[in-house]
Amino acid sequence: MSQLKTAQSIRSKRGSSLAEFGPAMWIFFVMILFPLFNLVQFACSVATVALIARQAAQACASSPDYSDGLTAARNTATTIATSGFGKFGCLKPANQYGISVYIDQTNVASKQQTVFGPDTPMTTAVDSTNNIYEIETRCLYDVGPMLPMQNVPYIGDIPLIGKAYRLGFSSERAAEFPDGLSTQGNATGSGSTTGGTGGTGGAAAAAS
Repeated sequence: MSQLKTAQSIRSKRGSSLAEFGPAMWIFFVMILFPLFNLVQFACSVATVALIARQAAQACASSPDYSDGLTAARNTATTIATSGFGKFGCLKPANQYGISVYIDQTNVASKQQTVFGPDTPMTTAVDSTNNIYEIETRCLYDVGPMLPMQNVPYIGDIPLIGKAYRLGFSSERAAEFPDGLSTQGNATGSGSTTGGTGGTGGAAAAAS
C-alpha cells in the first residue's frame, strides 16, 4: 500500500512538472529569446543606417556638381539598404530613397549657418572665400522587427517587437567642389576646390 502511494506521488509530481514546462517555455521564447533577437537586429540596423549616412555624404561631397552628387548619394543609400546588412536589419526607407541631401553654408566670420535643400542645389552664388560648404545627408528608415509579434498580448504594440521603429541619422562632409553646388556659379568668378573629407555625424531616433 505504501509503495502504491509513493508511485502515485511520483506520477503526480511528474505531471505537475510537465504542466509547468509549457508556460515556462512560452515565457522564455516570447518574453526573452525573441526580443533578444530583435535587439541584436536593431543594433545592426543602427550601424547600417549610420554607414548609409556617412557613405552617401562622402559620395555626394566628392562629386563635381550637385546633380551628380545627389544621384551618387541616392545610389549609395539604395545599395547599402538592399545589401545583406540592410535586409537583416529589415530596413525600409521612410521616403522614396530613405535619404535627403542638404547643403550647409557656414560664414567664416560670423559662424552663421544657412541650409539649402533638401535635394536641391543652392540658389545663390558660391562664395568660397567667406564661406565653408558641407554636404549633409539625413537618413530616415523604418526598422521592422526580425520576429514580428504584433499579435502577442501586452507586447504587440512595443516598437521593435510588435511594430516598426523609425530611425534617423545624419552625417556631414566637406564639399570638395563647392562651385558645383550652385546654379549661379562662383561669386568671385574663379574656380575653387575645398580639400579634405572630414566631417561629423549625429543620430536621432523617434518611434513611429
